[in-house]
Amino acid sequence: MKTKFYFLITFVFLTFAVSAQKVNVMLTQGWVNNAWTDTLKTTSTYDANGNLIKLTTEAWDPATSAWGNALTITYTLNPDNTIKETLTQVWVAETNSFQDLTTSFTYSATKKKLTETTSISIGPLSGDISKTTYTYNDKDSLATQLDQVVDPITLQLTNTTQTNFTYNPDGTLNQHISQSWDSNQWVNSVQDTITYNASKQMTSSLAKKWVNNAWQNNSRNTFTYNPAGTIAQSVEESWVNNAWVNSSKVMYSYNNGNKITEVVTQNWNATTAQWENEARITYNYSTGINPVELSAKGSVVYPNPFEDLITIESSSLDEHSVQLFNAVGQLINSLKTNESVTKLDLGGLNKGVYLMKIKTANQEQTIKLLKSR
Repeated sequence: MKTKFYFLITFVFLTFAVSAQKVNVMLTQGWVNNAWTDTLKTTSTYDANGNLIKLTTEAWDPATSAWGNALTITYTLNPDNTIKETLTQVWVAETNSFQDLTTSFTYSATKKKLTETTSISIGPLSGDISKTTYTYNDKDSLATQLDQVVDPITLQLTNTTQTNFTYNPDGTLNQHISQSWDSNQWVNSVQDTITYNASKQMTSSLAKKWVNNAWQNNSRNTFTYNPAGTIAQSVEESWVNNAWVNSSKVMYSYNNGNKITEVVTQNWNATTAQWENEARITYNYSTGINPVELSAKGSVVYPNPFEDLITIESSSLDEHSVQLFNAVGQLINSLKTNESVTKLDLGGLNKGVYLMKIKTANQEQTIKLLKSR
């Protein structure tokens, strides 16, 4: 891995440089015969500016004891580093070749994602095959997401699902309801309600399904955190015979720098009443980030691009608020602190562009961040 320097310029023209060594391989393993066995390996490729430009996933073939083709995703960026297009290539063993899928994105003037359209090139099915459209409320938070697919007979876009989002007064996501398109009308499908702790960290997510014209419990996730504020584990339960029953559990491990090193998924065995290993993802890190220069009037956020843990350094001990928004304007996380150094674990976010707003009584900064995987 190469050491790279990243330059982050805020709207108040604070300039600084940081150096970092990137993690470029993620290894996924399954639990087979009481041992961890390789299944997938994903390698990241970056351009000279540190932007993610390619993900290559290989699958382990136990018959040949070698890695084989599985999936590649190539990114094309706009000048502002938003994603213009992705080329997803899926390996088809029967034809011994890749099947190409191209997804293009459009954005609003404020860089909020408006549409993403996926096309395929395979004989008579060449052309668009799906489209997602986003709309926003008066606070520029995501309001609706409409998913459509192309009807193979009419070759016209047809509604499939629609999701409506509602928010708490503090801007955190409260609930989203998904509906399915059935007989030319929208029918309720899944409702997900989220709760938070005092630090605005997600503590639970309750999913209900629409059955017999009423919402009925389906599953729930409970999240716990370490003293450092990083997520420790999440437990999923299923609603069975009017009671919550363990289903799966995800546990997170970190190094001394609070960087995630391992994620282990376990499933609940009702017969033995024990958790059993299912899958593991491991990450390897080298040296960390060293800020070179810090303005006396601003804050530094590094690394950028980032993979999970980010650090916010402020020259002021006055209380300042931090808000993180995704590319479609949805508030992802927020906190208030008077610490000079604050660490946030954002490993659970999807890759893409995010905006961070840091406010004090006398100043506001807006910083664009890129999650590379």
